[in-house]
Amino acid sequence: MIQRIFIFLFFLILCSSILLSLVDLNKKIELTERRATAKKPSSLFEEKFIDKYNKYYLDNFGFRNLAISTYSTMKYNFLKISPYPNQVLIGKDDWLFLGNSKGSIQDEHSGINLLNQRKLKRIKSKILAKKKIVEQNGASFYLFIAPDKYSIYEEKLPDYINEKFINRNLDKLIEHLKPEIDVIDVRQDLIEKKEVNQLYAKGDSHWNDYGAYFAYQKIIRSIGEDFKDLKPLNLESFDIKKVSSKIKTTGDMINVSKNLVDFDIQIRKKGDLSWDRAEDQLIRPKYMAKSAKPYERRYLNQAPQTNLKILIFRDSFFNRLFRFFNEHFAESLYINNIHRFDVKLFKKEKPDIVLYEIIERDMSEYLINF
Repeated sequence: MIQRIFIFLFFLILCSSILLSLVDLNKKIELTERRATAKKPSSLFEEKFIDKYNKYYLDNFGFRNLAISTYSTMKYNFLKISPYPNQVLIGKDDWLFLGNSKGSIQDEHSGINLLNQRKLKRIKSKILAKKKIVEQNGASFYLFIAPDKYSIYEEKLPDYINEKFINRNLDKLIEHLKPEIDVIDVRQDLIEKKEVNQLYAKGDSHWNDYGAYFAYQKIIRSIGEDFKDLKPLNLESFDIKKVSSKIKTTGDMINVSKNLVDFDIQIRKKGDLSWDRAEDQLIRPKYMAKSAKPYERRYLNQAPQTNLKILIFRDSFFNRLFRFFNEHFAESLYINNIHRFDVKLFKKEKPDIVLYEIIERDMSEYLINF
């Protein structure tokens, strides 16, 4: 009798799953996964139909969204454990940190994946070669490594992350690049400022406008040692607004964004802006064809602090720095090209200053092929 009941329940669940797929219950329960779900194959005769349909079914079977949402909520709210620890770590006071799915970031900050001498030597050789090209063409080269949230808010990390290994790779790289390359390092500046202002989002890996502003100050002061007219704007030059945050991409990765309470900081220049975005002039490279990231951002300033032109190779951490940097240069060109240093582009644009920015978690992977 018991066996028959189990068989009945099994078929009931199986049939319910199929029926729920047909009525699209999943669409009523939204997830915040940071990926596209598999599409249903259009034809039975489509190439690799079975594989494609299997992926489609796994992404769309009945109860899927309900099951994932419930699982994530239960583990996060009641156990304070990440449902997907390879993607996101649950820190103290609801602070979320990226896991190893993003550039082995946890291993790098845990002393497991450290740069060895061979890699350090190769990175230095690559950067020096590009620096030499820049200087031979009459421009100045600067390297800025944007710090991971791990590096600034180590006290919010889970207890099992050994703090003595935080920053070990960045410290090693900065020391190895001296004296030929002086890396712009904003970590201490941000650590001092975090006592008064929250600088990073709890539910995202990026800094807010406060973090971006204080980093901008240090970068401009560093470049200003060679260009005396460059001086960072005081915070009093801006209006500051605190708003409820919708930027929770780290939380999205484990479907807990709706449980997070956070705020965002918006810093905007007072008065009218003297700069505006110009039309794109560059052809998007073939290697960027599969990337949805914007490749070129060009801004012209009618009343800049200097008549200099700056070329910045950057990633998403620079998104919040545009409005600060645009105040200082007659032309600001930002290139987001998956951390490549494009020599042809540099020679074509003929900037006065080249700033190469890369987030700390990406440096081990990308600087070695700089």
